[in-house]
Amino acid sequence: MFKPVYISKTNPSVNDDCLRGYIAGSFWLNSLTNTLYQCKDAARGAASWIIISSGQSSEWNTWTPSLTWGPGIPTVSKAKYRYITIGKAVYFIINLSALNETGGGLNSLEITLPITPKDTDMKIPVNCEVAVGTGSPSKNYMYIDAENDLEASRTLKTWIMSFPNSETWHYFITGFYEIS
Repeated sequence: MFKPVYISKTNPSVNDDCLRGYIAGSFWLNSLTNTLYQCKDAARGAASWIIISSGQSSEWNTWTPSLTWGPGIPTVSKAKYRYITIGKAVYFIINLSALNETGGGLNSLEITLPITPKDTDMKIPVNCEVAVGTGSPSKNYMYIDAENDLEASRTLKTWIMSFPNSETWHYFITGFYEIS
């Protein structure tokens, strides 16, 4: 299974390669040291990872985004939002769990970002893994609307979402975008 982002208490090794589901561009976060790595080459037995952040706690920030659900509002039981700015890029990680008790299905989610994305005249795809209850993760489709001329509308949005009633959903969302 493809692993766009992995969180571990260790650093990646040469064996964290294509056979384990990594590709060039995958992220790895060592949660003990707060060091973020990116895979440059996922060659079998010879994976190459580079450090994106040195792990100093001062590099990682938290933010409190606005969440807009539709058509109802679920109960958020767990939420962590972290980001780091490197040059003109923002890397972010969102870990979100929510229980839908609205009496119907939800089909949209919009999340404000820590820093307004640059107007790039395009939609920027992000990685989103979703698990329902204790089930296996599946892919959901999210993007940053960086083609909108209104800064307030340049947010993280769902492309396709199905959130049935009486289920807890666990979202793990990662990505990066350009800032002005």
